[in-house]
Amino acid sequence: MAQYTNQQNPDADKQVVMRFPKGVDQVSPETSLLPGAARRIVNLDVHQGAVGQNGPVGGRVTTRSRVQRIIVGTNMHSLWAGDHNTCYVDSGSLYRLDENMVPTLVRTTVGDEEMYYTEIAGVVFYSNGWLTGTIVNGNDAPWGLPIPVGPVVVAVSYGGLVAGDYMVAYTYMDASGRESGATMTTLVTVADGGGISLTAPTGSTGSGQGGNGHGYGHNHQYGQGSDSSSGAGTGYTTRVYVSPPNGENLYWVQNIPAGATISYVGAHTPGKLLTTQYMMAPEPSTQLDSYNGRIYSAVGNTLLATQALNYDLTRPATDFVVFPDPINMVKSVVDGVYVGTQHGVAYLDGNDLPLFRTRPADMLPPIEGSALAVDGGLFGESGKGIVWLTRRGWVFGGAGGKVKRLTEAQMALPEYDRAASLYREHDGMRQVLSFVKGGGEAAGASDSYDVEIVRNGRVL
Repeated sequence: MAQYTNQQNPDADKQVVMRFPKGVDQVSPETSLLPGAARRIVNLDVHQGAVGQNGPVGGRVTTRSRVQRIIVGTNMHSLWAGDHNTCYVDSGSLYRLDENMVPTLVRTTVGDEEMYYTEIAGVVFYSNGWLTGTIVNGNDAPWGLPIPVGPVVVAVSYGGLVAGDYMVAYTYMDASGRESGATMTTLVTVADGGGISLTAPTGSTGSGQGGNGHGYGHNHQYGQGSDSSSGAGTGYTTRVYVSPPNGENLYWVQNIPAGATISYVGAHTPGKLLTTQYMMAPEPSTQLDSYNGRIYSAVGNTLLATQALNYDLTRPATDFVVFPDPINMVKSVVDGVYVGTQHGVAYLDGNDLPLFRTRPADMLPPIEGSALAVDGGLFGESGKGIVWLTRRGWVFGGAGGKVKRLTEAQMALPEYDRAASLYREHDGMRQVLSFVKGGGEAAGASDSYDVEIVRNGRVL
């Protein structure tokens, strides 16, 4: 009786098909791994499978697809992709990738600190804890406007005003209609029939409100560093707000065009109420994400928020939530925000900042940078979900603060310092990949299989 021999691979009859539908198990004792599990799988993809009555079904392993270098750079970091934009930092400069993977310089001298981003309606908001900015139609622009220098006012004998004490404040407005926070008010006493002489601002104060009192102040740098620019140099219009005689509220009176140096206020019909008093452009921060009309971010142990439906302004006295420990994760879902610290993850349940109810979500601290927004349907939940990495592996957070530890029974990881994650669909698989740094080898994960992959009689 003749025996068939595979001419391409004479040892084909000696090959063993190895399947691992249960993937990696770093937790169970090495001598009692469940069928279909492996202690460690290195640089291979494991396809979905199960363990049936006759043994493992599916769970084949394949080599990782080859990678191709797209961009050459030095000290590259902070790669991020939004709905319409992809950004990264290279040699201290911020770049944007177009749809053809061609980089375009957005901004120089942003430093080497990790950059954080969020995207709303095609506009990218970014910050690395020391500076802020936005990317609009591929171009760099300030995130919010600086506050003008406070008014220099003098009472004059003409103008037709009623006698009394008047408060005066300035704001900046740009060509798109965005308005800055207001300066501190200046008080002037006017005699009956008199008026107010105004000196137009020649520079900006940066914050204009003094310290915020929360212990998270930085040297403010908005957009292109316009703190030292003049109103004329930036092209900002100065808006003048004045109170009624002996009044408490301020109302718009006039605009001073960029480049003008002096104006005055006489008898007038008050315009709109000043609504940006005690506000300023957002503080440089980290961990940016948007939720329900606000951008949330972190400075130390403080969760900051922009004004509702106005991402260019924040009120430092009210727009914040303080946590016991430094914040290393801020990610939103459809009805709340997950906030991570070194002692676990909390869930802010509610539709807006004043309505939040804070409650524990999970005791495992997230590895900073590992959190990723995903389709909740991949994990049996509806709507937007979040996955993040912990020392027990992956955790899923969905609507209502509902948390699932996805791999707790299988994974035991080191205390990594940082991570970056991405989601991909490839070769019939849906994968969340996380790239980590720092930390040592996990206990119980030191053994591995040496696997030879053979496809169509050829060793791969």
